[in-house]
Amino acid sequence: MKKEINLNVNGTVSRVAADPEQSLLWVLSDVLKLTGTKFGCGELPVVPTVSAICNAVYRAIGVRFYTLPLTPERVLAALAYSTKLAAPTG
Repeated sequence: MKKEINLNVNGTVSRVAADPEQSLLWVLSDVLKLTGTKFGCGELPVVPTVSAICNAVYRAIGVRFYTLPLTPERVLAALAYSTKLAAPTG
């Protein structure tokens, strides 16, 4: 069941009938036809997660990765390579 509500957007008051289950974003874009706010603006990307994992691996083993995926084989190979580089030469 839709409810009548008053919305004050940018100084303009509009009376709209909206379903209480609808988001404000939906009402602004679909009912009032405002185009400034986009639906994707409220969704967080998961890109920071990848950076956090790569940084955690770097802090743990001292090897920085610049390409994905971080497979166990790649991590172990990089660790072996960095250990060989760090070994004192006789």
